[in-house]
Amino acid sequence: MAVINLIETERMETTDFIRTEYSLRLKPSGAKKVTEEFQNWMNKKAPYQKNSGEIGIKHRSALA
Repeated sequence: MAVINLIETERMETTDFIRTEYSLRLKPSGAKKVTEEFQNWMNKKAPYQKNSGEIGIKHRSALA
């Protein structure tokens, strides 16, 4: 997702890649951008539901 997001927001440049006959590789500048974007994704807030019933876990009394 990080790579797709970088491409969609046009933050990746052609100079960030090394094109070979069989593959496309990242130069250090491109790798740094991907690493930073991935770090941003990992540091995003995630929703948390305090009530366990909201995420599909039933209380023992409800199972009886």
